[in-house]
Amino acid sequence: MGNTSFRSLYSLAMHSCNISKFPKFLKGLNALKILDFSDNKIEGSLPSGICNMSYLQVLDVSDNNLSGLIPECLVKLASLSVLNLKGNRYDQMPSTFTFADNNLQSLNINGNRLKGKLPRSLANCKMLEILDLGNNMISDTFPFWLEKLPSLKVLIL
Repeated sequence: MGNTSFRSLYSLAMHSCNISKFPKFLKGLNALKILDFSDNKIEGSLPSGICNMSYLQVLDVSDNNLSGLIPECLVKLASLSVLNLKGNRYDQMPSTFTFADNNLQSLNINGNRLKGKLPRSLANCKMLEILDLGNNMISDTFPFWLEKLPSLKVLIL
């Protein structure tokens, strides 16, 4: 099956499919707006091609076995409004959450292995309504600087 049949695909939901790796055909799917690979057994890291999906609005890869550093390119996708990385094994957040047309409204990184301090650049996500950082190993003082987020409605630490 060639990439040509999927090039204009708008949404791809492969949640709870018991898969252990991302399919190779993802590479040519630049028109995707919604990508859901939640509740699978995927290990390692996200494919770098996801960061080339300039229309991607929703990325849900929750409840897998992804690990390492959360790719910084994800938080630089201007189109992304929902990023759900809950229930993986990530141990480090990107240090920089800055981009001009930031549309991120929901960031869920609950239940990972995140350590250290929260990046203060999260305050640049002015559209952020939901921030869930619970069930991690973050060691920091209370992030009063989050008061700069005018749309924040839910904060889970």
